[in-house]
Amino acid sequence: MAAGKEVAPVGGSEVAIPADMLAEMEAASKGIREKLDLGKDVRLPQLRLVQATTQDIEAPAGKVFDTFGSTAHDEVSIVPVSMFKTRAYFGSGTIGDPPVCTSPDAVTGYGTPGGDCTRCPHADWQQGGRCQLRYNYMVVLLGDDVDPENELPRGVMMHGTSAKIASRLNTLLLGSRFVWSSVLKLGSTTEKNDRGQYKVWSVKKEREATPEEQMLAFRWNQTLAKAQSVSVADDPTAPPKEAKDGATEDDIPF
Repeated sequence: MAAGKEVAPVGGSEVAIPADMLAEMEAASKGIREKLDLGKDVRLPQLRLVQATTQDIEAPAGKVFDTFGSTAHDEVSIVPVSMFKTRAYFGSGTIGDPPVCTSPDAVTGYGTPGGDCTRCPHADWQQGGRCQLRYNYMVVLLGDDVDPENELPRGVMMHGTSAKIASRLNTLLLGSRFVWSSVLKLGSTTEKNDRGQYKVWSVKKEREATPEEQMLAFRWNQTLAKAQSVSVADDPTAPPKEAKDGATEDDIPF
């Protein structure tokens, strides 16, 4: 075969793309990617924890649902990329209703009542406040059925009943050399209180991340850091929109 005409199998198919065409396809794809603003034009997929009250996902309670591929898993392996805090205040407390006030940085709220979150009585849970502090993690998803080198990172949100799990995850991150030093296993467990039974996230260290996995997570960290804001699919801290049939929350509103 002539030089530059070698073929490369793609996606496990017997059909192969000529190497010179593959290089042209990669260059064209890179050009399109460079035109897209990650902070304005892209909504990152999310890993959602399915509850018994979840109405927009056909999966059993306790499953971890990947919105990118619409797949449900008992557990997933992830490498953390970054973390930021947000807030959401659901005035009615009814599942499916949009928040009446949100904050993209857990500092300034927009809506009713809005303003300085640090001075808002709804933000003080010890005084009965019902505004939820949310821990948002950007992660690289690993696994046999994903392509971490070419897929977008996922968003993981922990709040309310999973807040203590977020504290555990934060401890794992602070106890590592880098935020992305470890591969973590995300799953779920069952808890109950006076309001009923529900699922909460579970997290544990699976292993040390390989150098390749750490470098990939770091590259995404730097890319996300350049965006003025990051939007995640089904993020309730986004500007409130008209409520639709079925809850889009990945957790119960308490």
